[in-house]
Amino acid sequence: MLTEALKGQMNKPFDLLLGRKTFEIWENYWPQNVNVWPEVNSATKYVASNSRTASQWDPSVFLGKDLPQKISEIKKQNGLDLHVC
Repeated sequence: MLTEALKGQMNKPFDLLLGRKTFEIWENYWPQNVNVWPEVNSATKYVASNSRTASQWDPSVFLGKDLPQKISEIKKQNGLDLHVC
């Protein structure tokens, strides 16, 4: 059961930083289950992957090489909270 604090966090706009394997699990699940956590579909998904470059689950950004530098740049941007999954 989700606590009220966690439910509140899940309903705020955010971006996600995901590993490729987690992304591949989620990209098939969440678009089909929008009633559970609709915000996850509109969040920008930053994906740590050298092998993937695109997905139908938008918005998704595949980071490729130089991962530490790219993550550092994302963290420096003004914007939404970045959740790491």
